[in-house]
Amino acid sequence: MAVTLTWIEWITGETPGTTPHDTFSFKTGGDTPPTITSASNINFGNVSSRDITAASNPVTAGSNSFTKYFRVNFSGSYTSISNAKLWKSAGAYVTGESIQFSGNIAYAAPTETDASDGAVATATPTNNVGLNAYDPADTAAQDKTLPNGSESASSPGYYSGSRTSTMRFQMITTGSSPAGAVNQKTISLSYDRT
Repeated sequence: MAVTLTWIEWITGETPGTTPHDTFSFKTGGDTPPTITSASNINFGNVSSRDITAASNPVTAGSNSFTKYFRVNFSGSYTSISNAKLWKSAGAYVTGESIQFSGNIAYAAPTETDASDGAVATATPTNNVGLNAYDPADTAAQDKTLPNGSESASSPGYYSGSRTSTMRFQMITTGSSPAGAVNQKTISLSYDRT
């Protein structure tokens, strides 16, 4: 049994559920699925963009990156997913740097304003990523985009083709952060599968 996770990001000018690449719809076999653009990195920068080249879009010390909004789509062969946890599993912070994270929030246009989220955990946390419930018997849900944060819980039954709640990330720096590139970090997402 394999599970595939696809990270989907929204940038400025996009609204979840209104453009093809960020529509999280359940399609029947005869439907043409929407085109889904998946992110290849979650680099932070001074712009709201996917797959940022950090060296070309640096965050000045004492400033914040633009917020980044993601959901993770689960697909594959399984019965349910539960107990989703996200943390920074590798990579040291430089002086004055932190990555902020919220695991179950409403989407807003990305900005550089401090979102005042909590720091991303540096060890495996308790459940911190909401999972949107999906009832496969509910045929009305086949083409339904769930509202941000609704039908979310830390560990419901979670079926193939479903997704996490909206997650927000942001890099915060202080005036004491050194010039130049920061260290690469690894963000891990774990879950239980049955």
